[in-house]
Amino acid sequence: SSTTGLTQLSTSQGSLSFLGDVSLQTDGSASVVSSVSGRSITIGGALNVNTNRSGTGAAPNPTGGAIMLSAANGGSLNVAGLTGLSANAVGANGNSPGTPAGSGTGGTISVEASAGGSIALAGGLNANANGQGGAALIAGANGGIGQGGSVSLSATGANSQLSIGTAQAPAALRLSASGVGGSGGNGDCPACTGSGGSGTGGEVRVFSNLSGSLITNGAAALYADGTGGSAALGFGGIGLGGLSAIYAGNAAQLTMTGVVSGRADGVGGSSQNGTGGAGTGGRTSSTIVAGSAGGATLTFNGDLSLAAKGVGGSSLGTSAVGGKGTGGISEFGWPGETHVVNGALSLGAAAYGGYSANSTGGAG
Repeated sequence: SSTTGLTQLSTSQGSLSFLGDVSLQTDGSASVVSSVSGRSITIGGALNVNTNRSGTGAAPNPTGGAIMLSAANGGSLNVAGLTGLSANAVGANGNSPGTPAGSGTGGTISVEASAGGSIALAGGLNANANGQGGAALIAGANGGIGQGGSVSLSATGANSQLSIGTAQAPAALRLSASGVGGSGGNGDCPACTGSGGSGTGGEVRVFSNLSGSLITNGAAALYADGTGGSAALGFGGIGLGGLSAIYAGNAAQLTMTGVVSGRADGVGGSSQNGTGGAGTGGRTSSTIVAGSAGGATLTFNGDLSLAAKGVGGSSLGTSAVGGKGTGGISEFGWPGETHVVNGALSLGAAAYGGYSANSTGGAG
């Protein structure tokens, strides 16, 4: 279905069962909610929910809509195929000198099992709340700001369960709340003098709390990158990493089987003839819920990689320099909780200065 306002599937009137795919598209917010004990929503195919936004001349700075999948109070949600959730936003392009292109801010996506609810996404989950700035299409305009939104996956409360894939049929998990700055000059406008817009990562969280259980089977990628926009003659945009976090607390269980990658890199935008943008890493972590009384167990059955690199943008100009790179924070473990990694553990918060073809490389 395609609507404006709130679009909702709910068990308020009884259980729901669909043999094939289900698609929801709205200019407002969307939710799939099973919150009545003993009632369920069952989807035999894929579930696709779209609340994307694009900027216009009248409304150049869009924010992606909100999406919520929820099971609570003994209700359940079961999807056999791939679950795709999209709350992206792209700013309007810039066509007026002195006025930057529009900003794009990712929306909010929440997948939550609470108060004894159960969610099983057997076909995997791909959730994106990315923000991208618009591009400058005329001299004198800068690229727009790109701001990542928020994506969370959680199981909270006794008998609350959330699973991705199965042990017999693993399925991928991909969560992204990244921000990409708009170009200040590209192939459409090689003579544009503007700078690239800044790109800032949002927040990606996977957590279990208060005796909840969260299990993933399959490769998992959790991205909250910030990438500055490129430029032809101006400066490359600043890139700031966001937050990519995995945590548990208060006797909860969190188990991830398969290769897990958490990333919050900050990458400065490149410039053909100006200075590359600065890149600053964000924060990646596998720790505990703040204020936890302990007893939680986090188990990774496979390799775990957490990275928060800062990479300066490159410059190809005659005398321009590469951008500065500053590393972020990458952390693992906490007293009072149990962390098990049955594979390789990699933590990184490196800094790399940007390349310069004809002058000085950036500091790292």
